[in-house]
Amino acid sequence: MLFNSDFFKSEESWYEKVKSPVELVAGVLRLTGEFDQARRQILERSKQMLYMGQQLINPPSVEGWHQGTEWIDTGTLLERLNFATEQFGDTGRPGVKAMIGRILADRGGVISPDRLVQGCLDQMGAISVSEHTRASLVEFASRDGDIQLSDAEPDEHARQRVAGLMQLTSVTPEFQRS
Repeated sequence: MLFNSDFFKSEESWYEKVKSPVELVAGVLRLTGEFDQARRQILERSKQMLYMGQQLINPPSVEGWHQGTEWIDTGTLLERLNFATEQFGDTGRPGVKAMIGRILADRGGVISPDRLVQGCLDQMGAISVSEHTRASLVEFASRDGDIQLSDAEPDEHARQRVAGLMQLTSVTPEFQRS
């Protein structure tokens, strides 16, 4: 019943909840494909959640963890943004490499800044952004003009441009919220 309600489907309810550190880290790690199986390095990611204000299985009170904008303060915001940009900026991560490949899959074509932005938004979770955010992303993507693709593999500059746009997208309010 709740999931069929007009309120639930309303655009006004989109992106109203700030992702908890666990939601942010798990979502980013899923997108970047850093871990395909359990490994010792996952412990470092749990520390990053702690720096963002959430320690798994240790809520601050019996009420549980904070919700909404309580996750955001000067220090935790910086941790969130640094984590996301570091992850999406590493073009060697399997998920990042795959997303870039899908965005640049139009061999022999031209990718305009607007199309590049839309491709990044789609690959990073079908994110809908405000006009202001979209304009900022398009302005950033426009700095080097269109991406010219040949029949060969996209060059490193094209991949870095996409990674840079993904990094910028990861710090938008819409990505930080769910």
